[in-house]
Amino acid sequence: MLRLAVSQMIAERSGQSFSLLVLDEVFGSLDESRRFNVLELLRALGDRFEQVILITHIESVRDGLDQVISVRYDSSLAASVAEQTKGAGTAHSDERDAGFELETAGAA
Repeated sequence: MLRLAVSQMIAERSGQSFSLLVLDEVFGSLDESRRFNVLELLRALGDRFEQVILITHIESVRDGLDQVISVRYDSSLAASVAEQTKGAGTAHSDERDAGFELETAGAA
């Protein structure tokens, strides 16, 4: 939270908007109760950010999210494949919205 406060202060002082929050692997050391609390806190901060992007390998976290983009490597395509789904925050996570491919580095 300290990093968030410092970033917000810098953005405000420079006259820039603070519309994107990216959190990378912040849930790994938290138990289930604390994960839930962090997700609730992020929902409360939703009015401050246009987009919040969470990067995690913890599958249970996606149940509390509105949209989920899962990325996996498909060896038959020799490419990473991303699938966007609705999280349990608004719908069931097995409802597919779209699928698309990401080209891997060095791929032709």
